[in-house]
Amino acid sequence: MNTVKLLKLFLFIFPLFWISCSEKTEDNNGWDVCSECDVDSWIGFHSGTASHYNAATNKTVEGLTIEVEIEETATDYFTVYIEVPQQNYYATLSGDFVLPHAISFASSTRSVNATMLVQENQFRLSGISKRFQATNDSIIIKEVVDFDVSK
Repeated sequence: MNTVKLLKLFLFIFPLFWISCSEKTEDNNGWDVCSECDVDSWIGFHSGTASHYNAATNKTVEGLTIEVEIEETATDYFTVYIEVPQQNYYATLSGDFVLPHAISFASSTRSVNATMLVQENQFRLSGISKRFQATNDSIIIKEVVDFDVSK
């Protein structure tokens, strides 16, 4: 297996491991991982704030507006649309839910990992999206968007 495939596998598996191991932390300010969430809690428009890191400029911009839409495009198959217009960042990824409280979708140039949190009857989606490029035997991270959104 070549290095690029191993790096892609790492980019996909590590966030799943991290998400599944961080079921409840003090950093969530009273929010719990929604291990009993149904599909309806995910589907729809979510908006909130994000930070955007651009590797080319080595700069991070905080407090950006982000919109995330999740739709069920086929039975048990979902598409996530991410938009940060101020930074011209757009991502569309599809896949199956691996865990009831987490998503981890990846393509050859982008990935998204997110966890659904719940507090009483409110839902919050917290995650990260990356844009990367495979070159020779390595993967170069181009952009990273860290987001926190709600319906």
